[in-house]
Amino acid sequence: TQLCDALRLHPETIRIEISGSVRRYRETVKDIDLVASSGHPTELADAFAVLPSVSEVLLQGPTKTTVRLASGLQADLRVVSDGEYPLLLHHLTGSKDHNVNMRSRALAMGLRLNEYGLTRGDKKLSYVDEGEIFNHLGLAYIPPELREGLDEVAAAESGELPNLIAAEDIRGMLHVHTDYSDGAHSLREMAEKIIEITGSRSPIVTRPLLFLTCWARSATPQNSRQVFSTERSLIRSGTTRAS
Repeated sequence: TQLCDALRLHPETIRIEISGSVRRYRETVKDIDLVASSGHPTELADAFAVLPSVSEVLLQGPTKTTVRLASGLQADLRVVSDGEYPLLLHHLTGSKDHNVNMRSRALAMGLRLNEYGLTRGDKKLSYVDEGEIFNHLGLAYIPPELREGLDEVAAAESGELPNLIAAEDIRGMLHVHTDYSDGAHSLREMAEKIIEITGSRSPIVTRPLLFLTCWARSATPQNSRQVFSTERSLIRSGTTRAS
């Protein structure tokens, strides 16, 4: 995201990633959670508070800063040392049920797991990323999208985690709106982008698919199901070409 990209360029950032439901690609989210590691957390928090997309600072401290974005969403930034980063990222990514299952597994193995550390007795185990945390628990790495507290822990133990859809698997986009109605981009921009996404990553796709479903100018989403044919006319006449 733009928030991560902006802070990733800051000289005091060691690592930064989105966590929470955004990282798990949930269909709806209430807020945005960012986790970063830094040797100078106050400087990174100050930079976060003055980003162009921030409209209001709700809370600011050396380890946690909360802002309201221009979009209306709330965003939280947690900054910790680089050694604490992997576990906090895992913990805040969630879900709650996934974390409960992970802690239960750790206890069954004689370990203790929480957002502050993974320990065996008084000894803190070492890890540099999330993958090593899962490895300590005898598990394959579980992608964030699967961390919903279902059967992902058992699947990771048995090596039966499903393969997720990747960017190179995308062959087209369905149900998109152009700026002719309530979309943000032109038909040309949409066509060029879908060719970029599918053509450059998937050599098996020779004819990218873009399915347009714009509203008629005389209609609104609230009172009509009309779909207009202007784009079809433009394509047939050759007015818009992206290849």
